[in-house]
Amino acid sequence: MVRFVTLDGKTIEFTDTLGLSSRRRPVGSQLDVVYPIEMPDKARVPRPWLRVTIYCFLLVALTLLI
Repeated sequence: MVRFVTLDGKTIEFTDTLGLSSRRRPVGSQLDVVYPIEMPDKARVPRPWLRVTIYCFLLVALTLLI
């Protein structure tokens, strides 16, 4: 569960659905969160490694098909 307060005082809360149990953080610890400007309800935890993993998988699958 992630909770933060925007600059205008709105409290946003969401569940990190891709969270790993080994990376659980203590309650109250800081975590990077990204969201589109003016849309804090779309907040998420950034995961650049996930995008790289998906691209590598697609590259290997494409290579096997050719």
